Amino acid sequence: MFAEPHDSLQAQRLMRGQRPLATRQRPLGRAGQSPKGGITRRRHRLNRGPATGRIRSFRPSRRRCCTCHTHHSYPNHVERIALALGSDEPRRKVVGVFVCRLDASGTDRPNKIVTMAGYVGFLPEWSDFEIKAREVCARENVSVLHAKEFYDTKGDFAGWSRYKKESFVREIHDLSLGRLELGISFSVEKSAFLKGKREHKVAHNESAFGFCFRSIAYGLMHDVVVSEVLKKGENLTFILESGDQNGEDAHRIFNWLKGLNSTFDRALYSFGFADKRSSVGLQWADFLAVTTRRYADAYKRLGRYPEEPKIISILRDRIYMIDHVAESFVLVPKRGRRA
Repeated sequence: MFAEPHDSLQAQRLMRGQRPLATRQRPLGRAGQSPKGGITRRRHRLNRGPATGRIRSFRPSRRRCCTCHTHHSYPNHVERIALALGSDEPRRKVVGVFVCRLDASGTDRPNKIVTMAGYVGFLPEWSDFEIKAREVCARENVSVLHAKEFYDTKGDFAGWSRYKKESFVREIHDLSLGRLELGISFSVEKSAFLKGKREHKVAHNESAFGFCFRSIAYGLMHDVVVSEVLKKGENLTFILESGDQNGEDAHRIFNWLKGLNSTFDRALYSFGFADKRSSVGLQWADFLAVTTRRYADAYKRLGRYPEEPKIISILRDRIYMIDHVAESFVLVPKRGRRA
């Protein structure tokens, strides 16, 4: 049944319904629009318990983007990192590439929302996507896909028309279809997150960055299709953009999740950081993070979602996309040691 892993997720998704990632959800979209057209806004549950944990296993160097020394013959950085983190059977390696666009420390004061987003795919398909996407960027003279420069029409995107921008995004997105299995985005309102920590006296040492990572990792492990694939022997590697001062918070949470039970320990295989400039996959994850944050921020300003931007419509076209915004928090009973 799982001879071809890259087909299994999509086939099962067509045959099975989608299970929500939380029990309390309030989907919002444009007027008269189905919930899938807007980002799901929900009350998120906080676990009671201490917010400290021990770091164990792999700890990446802050001065290097990976620990790879012997795999440089591979065509792209994502594959080298995943292999360096321990994969001895690349065909059965699921790789999640995530990036947090904002500085989660709170120094970026104009931004009230923190978003982490990325894509999940099998390692060989990541390699193929990396090669094809680099060809498109090289043809358009885009050295690095900086989302901010894209939206500001600066840098490599100076002088680009709206049509050219949309065509460029469409071409990269089309390359992801059949190669990357799903996209995921999780946003949290900074003020609501800090208020929830104060009121409920939990997660004292957790950053908004870490909270986004926790929600994404936990959500993937409980996704109705991803969880079934992982039970069949696949495992999940996380690669985050390097440089954020809260990166070790995500690493701490990764190790805490591995300690929850034997299933999580086996399925959550490895964790590492990489320089965004080294991988189109990380740049594409960054683009998704920036785009979904802008849309969530528009809701925050207006109190409703505006007309769905064309870029978001392109990014959601023909791919399974999970996108949530945590806007309020409730306490749930303690269920084991908290990281």
